[in-house]
Amino acid sequence: MERLQELASNYPLDFVADFFDVFILTIGLYKFKNLSWEMRFFVGYFFCTFIKDLISLYFAYYKWTNFYIYNIYSFFEIFFITAAYIAVFKKPYQKKITAYIGGISVILNAFFFSFEELSALNFTIFRIFTIIMVLMHFVTLLSEMTVKNIAYYSMFWISSGLLLYATGTLFTFLFIKYLYTVSRETRNFFLDSTQVLYILFCLFSAVGFYFSRYDRENFI
Repeated sequence: MERLQELASNYPLDFVADFFDVFILTIGLYKFKNLSWEMRFFVGYFFCTFIKDLISLYFAYYKWTNFYIYNIYSFFEIFFITAAYIAVFKKPYQKKITAYIGGISVILNAFFFSFEELSALNFTIFRIFTIIMVLMHFVTLLSEMTVKNIAYYSMFWISSGLLLYATGTLFTFLFIKYLYTVSRETRNFFLDSTQVLYILFCLFSAVGFYFSRYDRENFI
């Protein structure tokens, strides 16, 4: 217990983010049967995040290196985001573009993968890929005008939160190796900011899960 108290005092926002893992996963599982396929893939995304955080906490408790856990996790992130947006897009060419970009991202991710240290490029590739997917989705929404009220559209809220998270953490993870050469206070400031953005993503997603009840009647 002393080790857990030490971790909680040194990294309080990490534990808050872990709470939001449970919070958003509970909501997603509760509504799972009534969710569209794209929303179900996001439940899978949050489940993988929960497992990653649980394993990382276990490793941190015993002071084992857990960097490669985050690098492996980036592959699951790409998979679930790719699957979700393939389900979102209706036209075959949009699905193909999404699958191709996702496949290229996985290949690049594998090329830069490391068991020894945090791979800045693994994190960066996922975030650039995510930004592209969300912007494609928003452009499609604006051009096709198939949603009656975008404020009641579940994927608008989840995509908005995802875009906020990806853009807000892009440069932090791009320069993640540099952060480990500066003072602990500076490093913790930037790493804590990523947790705040993740919490916001969870809150946006919770709104999305709530509005999923209106999705069927919200399409033109």
